[in-house]
Amino acid sequence: MNKSRNISLFLLGFIIVCLLLYITGVVTIGMEELIGYSFIIIGLALFYSGYQSSVSLQTFFGSAFFLTGILFFIISGFPIVHRDNLLLPTSGLIIGISFLMVFFQNNKFILAFVLGIISILIGLYDVIFNSAFNFSRFMNSVTNTATSFWPIVIIFVLVILLIGRDK
Repeated sequence: MNKSRNISLFLLGFIIVCLLLYITGVVTIGMEELIGYSFIIIGLALFYSGYQSSVSLQTFFGSAFFLTGILFFIISGFPIVHRDNLLLPTSGLIIGISFLMVFFQNNKFILAFVLGIISILIGLYDVIFNSAFNFSRFMNSVTNTATSFWPIVIIFVLVILLIGRDK
């Protein structure tokens, strides 16, 4: 079995199990959270296999999918009043971090480094100067978010085991 088929089967199984648990009332999972978990799994699989095989486009999109999944997970788990204000800063940060991952994969891609830094600075500028940023609220949110992310660690380990099994 190839890697992409393993990941597809894992993702399909995960979605089916989540839906069955939701239907039976064992867990309550929203659509945003389900999309978030799916993006995280797809992103980890793309990133991990792309990073190992030096496929920059796959690494970029894997990182972007993973970070977008984290965003969906955060949106579903925390009350965010002005979601529309998230578009520019999160896009800048996601694109910037994804470009940096491509640069870390192959440090000859200086353009990826420059685009990554520019995108991150745009995102940070928007957060700092166009929002009501408060450091203590930010640290409180980071702490609450970190305690909620334990399922992502399990998903990450399972994806690595699935991909590593084919080698």
